Amino acid sequence: SAQLQSKRREARSRSGLRTKQLVPAAEQEQEGCSSVPEPVVPPGSASERRHINFAATDSDYVEDTCSTAHGTTDSVSWPSCALLTTVTDPQVIRSVAFSDSGGAVAIGANSKTLRIFHTEALMQQQPIGVNDLCLLYHHPRYHKGSIYCLAWYGDTILASGSNDQTIKLLSHSPESDTPYSVAGRLDAHAGTVRDMDFMRDGLLVSGGAGSLDLKICDIASMQLLQSCEGHTDQILGVSAVSERVVASGSQDQSVRLWDIRQGGQPAQVLWAQAPVSSVSSSAPYIAAALLNGCCCVWDSRNMSVKYTLKPHSDECRSVCYSPTGEWIERVVRWEGLLGEQSGALLEGGVWPQ
Repeated sequence: SAQLQSKRREARSRSGLRTKQLVPAAEQEQEGCSSVPEPVVPPGSASERRHINFAATDSDYVEDTCSTAHGTTDSVSWPSCALLTTVTDPQVIRSVAFSDSGGAVAIGANSKTLRIFHTEALMQQQPIGVNDLCLLYHHPRYHKGSIYCLAWYGDTILASGSNDQTIKLLSHSPESDTPYSVAGRLDAHAGTVRDMDFMRDGLLVSGGAGSLDLKICDIASMQLLQSCEGHTDQILGVSAVSERVVASGSQDQSVRLWDIRQGGQPAQVLWAQAPVSSVSSSAPYIAAALLNGCCCVWDSRNMSVKYTLKPHSDECRSVCYSPTGEWIERVVRWEGLLGEQSGALLEGGVWPQ
């Protein structure tokens, strides 16, 4: 809208001034990038349990069972996975994010450590040792607190959110002698930053605890543009649905759709059966992971519930569409949803659309 564009122009005109939202990289504590091999963790040690596995799918399918929210049980199938490598950390790993091209993967942990690996060795789809991964960036104290979330803008900007209440932006310049450098810091939140996502025009949307607002920032000017009020408990999931609409999920058991042209007012509210821990979108569908183990999917065109599945017996903490929108949560496969033709949700059996 004209009002939002005016705010962005005004913010960028002031971007040379120090503001609450921007702390220049030169003033931030930095340690040099490291390309040393990852330490070998002895089998069975406590550190071995703080890990992330990278796997490749194959044509074989694993058969299992899955319960729906209506109490029925059906056979399910999904592609089996072959373990490629394991990356460990002394503490719990909280966030993993692939760059848009898939050429790099970032890992954040409770240890405050941020690491970025090149994925070329993984693309061979053969088991490798972690020392065979190319470590592009390693900062053992990147944040002052745990790194809760990561989001890429293309392959050039990596945003990270923490319980130190800040968002840091790491810039990637392949031609530079120092390929990764801290570009700045956003102090828009008053609590833990739990999740965030980029919109196509360089807007960063983020949510968490504290004020319970959804924050919209312009990374070009490093300015806060909007605070969207409406949730009554902390925001745990954020997903950009389109160029103008953002979805946020909260412990208040709602998914709210925000039209950023509406000045921070929710366009629609979708109510869930339990606290929402994660949201993901593949237009026109919005999926939410619930803490009661369910996965709920809405059609944003008519705001109707498409499916409510219960693939887990405990809390469902994360949900994510594949880049093509064909798979969700590694269990549910979508067919016919990329176009207007009818299709079916396959989970061993056929879920009618």
